[in-house]
Amino acid sequence: TTILSEIELSDEKAKFLEQTLYAKYANNALKIKGKNLSQDEKKNVYKNAFKATRKVLRKQFSETEVKSIIRLERQANKK
Repeated sequence: TTILSEIELSDEKAKFLEQTLYAKYANNALKIKGKNLSQDEKKNVYKNAFKATRKVLRKQFSETEVKSIIRLERQANKK
């Protein structure tokens, strides 16, 4: 994972991060794939997932770490 190579985390936190992000992407796929959603509806799914994931990450990571994770995740998604 690009994020894990950029941020130094304990094995426990790295595993938590991987599980959290995997759950986010899996849930997004379940909510979007084959549902014939409009772009606005898809955007809403992504926005809600972002908010929920950020809340979960804040339980394990500092605000600075959360911001770094989000920034790195966005960079990775652009590739």
